[in-house]
Amino acid sequence: MKYIIIAFSSRSYAVEARGRLYSRGIHSTVVNTPREADGSCGLSLRLAFADKSAALSALASMGMNSAIKAVVAIEWSEGRKIVTKLM
Repeated sequence: MKYIIIAFSSRSYAVEARGRLYSRGIHSTVVNTPREADGSCGLSLRLAFADKSAALSALASMGMNSAIKAVVAIEWSEGRKIVTKLM
C-alpha cells in the first residue's frame, strides 16, 4: 500500500484543500500530520499515490502552492514503513 501525505501551513488550508479536491473528484482524508512531514500545522491530507499528480496540479491551479509545507510518500514493504520526501 502506497499513499501520499500533503502537509499544510494551517489547519484551515488542509480542510479547504480537501473540499476543493473533492469537488474535482479527487478523494482525500484529513489526518494528523505524521512526524515525517514535519513543519506543518498538525493536519494533512492523505491521498492514494495514484492521485498525486492530479492533486498537486489541482492545488497549484487553485493558488494553494504556498500553503503546502511538505509532500511525502509512505509505503509499507515487508512490514517496514518507507518514507520518501517528495517536496
